[in-house]
Amino acid sequence: MYQFCEAIISIDPVIPAVDSLKPFHRNITIEGNTFHSFDYPVLYALSVNGLRFSNNRIIRSHQYQPFHYRKHLLTFEACLHIEVKGNVFEGDVLAKDICLKTMDPGQVSTDLE
Repeated sequence: MYQFCEAIISIDPVIPAVDSLKPFHRNITIEGNTFHSFDYPVLYALSVNGLRFSNNRIIRSHQYQPFHYRKHLLTFEACLHIEVKGNVFEGDVLAKDICLKTMDPGQVSTDLE
């Protein structure tokens, strides 16, 4: 169970200013994992250049009631070169979407509908 963060996985650097053309982190791969999620957010990434979220299983858990203010599966903010592909959803997962903030939608390659 996650607490006090933006999602199950939170990439949230403490930096003076976010520059969408000069991301702080780079080359992150999240692949082949199983997430038992009772809430909406699975991944939040801020200021990343090159992130791959692929071939993961997201399974809806009913162990706790949803409470998070984020209502999207994945949120990317000021990121470049994002790939989201081959993920599998089981059960009534609350969200199967991507939220983008301060970035070009063309920076995301995805097979999510």
